Amino acid sequence: MDFTQPNDGINRDFIFEYKCPECLNIIEVRVPMIGTMLDSDIGVKCDKCNNYSNISKNRTNITRIYRTIDKPFDERTIYSHQIKLFLDSVTACFALVMKADGNINNDDVKYFKEFCIAYSSNENIVEYGKERLKYFLKNQEQAYINLEKLKDNENKLDILELLCELSCYNGNFSQNKEKIIRKIGSKIEINKNKVLKIISEYKEKINSTKSGSNSNSEMSFDEAYKTLEISANATFEEIKTAYKNKCKEYHPDKYANAPKRIQEFATSEMAKINSAYNLLRGKYDN
Repeated sequence: MDFTQPNDGINRDFIFEYKCPECLNIIEVRVPMIGTMLDSDIGVKCDKCNNYSNISKNRTNITRIYRTIDKPFDERTIYSHQIKLFLDSVTACFALVMKADGNINNDDVKYFKEFCIAYSSNENIVEYGKERLKYFLKNQEQAYINLEKLKDNENKLDILELLCELSCYNGNFSQNKEKIIRKIGSKIEINKNKVLKIISEYKEKINSTKSGSNSNSEMSFDEAYKTLEISANATFEEIKTAYKNKCKEYHPDKYANAPKRIQEFATSEMAKINSAYNLLRGKYDN
């Protein structure tokens, strides 16, 4: 395949007719190209045999190239370039944390799968994430290289929280995982104090979930005010407002489709919120 034609492909999308290496089925896939450069990670899942293959590594299987204005394409085979690049970097982070303790935990794999499904309902994207996870678990050095792409990402704090949630998924935030998360935070240029704060918050979540409702029944007034995030001088109206806001934030129904660990945490937080409100409300009951 001659990649010098068409030669005006700067920042444009093309349709590749691509022969599946497994079953030889011809697939039409939309591919972004800059000049004659083809992204090394572009892949596609065959709609006939469900085999996933890397187009760049199988260039001889490209039988024809069209400009998008020349030929329609099948939406089912499209890979969103930006979504794929972001998922690629996040998957690298997941792989580093999952490998921190040496052995891959089944709970970690389950959490990653749940993340991919929540991130995109596109089966191709989910399959791509699983393939990239396998790659980064075997190639940790490349995973660290891929972190460079997240330095300027506006969602990098959210990514760090995802990694902390992954680390808490089985109810134990190991020192090895904490060490890797700190390293990732440094690599993607997140302030050290912010990293430590997020890690500390998730460790507290584990403790609060383990302690459960027993600790709620022994809640002090100081703890109640802290739980609702109000001052000890708050009026009853301010207490009610804070309670309603906290309910909106942590009500379990809001997390019905979230991973199990997050649902458990939300349930635990709601128990604390209700205990705090009931305790403070008692001060105003006649």
